[in-house]
Amino acid sequence: MAIVEWAEFHTQAQISEAALLTAAQAMQAQFLELQPGYLSRQLLALGAGRYADLIVWHDAQAANSAIAAAAQYPACQAYFGLLRSAPPVALGRPLLQHQAAAPAVGGLEFSLFRLAPGADEAALPAAATQMAQGLYANEPGFIEHLVLRNAAGLYADVVLASDADSARYLCGKWGQGPFDPACEAYLALIDPASVQLDFWQRVV
Repeated sequence: MAIVEWAEFHTQAQISEAALLTAAQAMQAQFLELQPGYLSRQLLALGAGRYADLIVWHDAQAANSAIAAAAQYPACQAYFGLLRSAPPVALGRPLLQHQAAAPAVGGLEFSLFRLAPGADEAALPAAATQMAQGLYANEPGFIEHLVLRNAAGLYADVVLASDADSARYLCGKWGQGPFDPACEAYLALIDPASVQLDFWQRVV
């Protein structure tokens, strides 16, 4: 089962994005692409010196083995040396994936949330699929919608799009209240006080 690794971080003071990109590309070629079970990676710019690595592995064993081995590789050491602190790594399994043929990912929406009290996770895939099919399917710029969960019971709603503006447009289709009917079943499962929403553009 595929596992998603999420590591959010700040860069050290005076580190340029160009320097970060160079180090990220070296780690990509000299470490990540050599690891068994590696599937894909995106380095995302969150703004104000904040970034996140989003890496997909074939399974949890592949992810954990790579995380344990990273410190032994000079390219990883050089990359981590540009970060203000070692990023807290979270691993989660996809609960839902909805994908359409589209260009490479250039931006995304990433929202963290918890289920509402009494909500049943078993209802989440159908509700999220209804929302995505009602609002995102066939829209220009839409690539994929995922719902992820980590071991601590924290969920992430992820919209992959061709660029950051498309991600904003897609999520804007929810409305501000009253919400689009396609969202209602999904929203009913979410604790609104727990939602953390942000939009990012792709760096690598």
